[in-house]
Amino acid sequence: MSITFEPENAMELANELAGRIQSDGFNAMSKNDFYDLVLHLLDKHSRENFLSRQSNEKNALLLKVKPEKIKSSKLNIYLRYMEQEKQRETLGRLIQMILDNKITMRELGAPPP
Repeated sequence: MSITFEPENAMELANELAGRIQSDGFNAMSKNDFYDLVLHLLDKHSRENFLSRQSNEKNALLLKVKPEKIKSSKLNIYLRYMEQEKQRETLGRLIQMILDNKITMRELGAPPP
């Protein structure tokens, strides 16, 4: 698999990245924050939307990083860049999964059921 873009989406990606650098400054972010921003923009503007449609393992192979890095980046991207509406939708799905007993809570240190 590869990451592909429609021409207009590639231009939007470049403009969004350049705008962010111009507004915040090139060294305003840590290296990891910059990587997460680039990864977010690649996913947002690509045809594949690979971060949400593929496993961490497949994305790790695609991007030649460890799956743990993908997992960490996805969390950072969610917390920093996702719109509040998407965050509310995700939280709603999580709560519904808990209510449907698809996810169970247990006391810290308690053995699994």
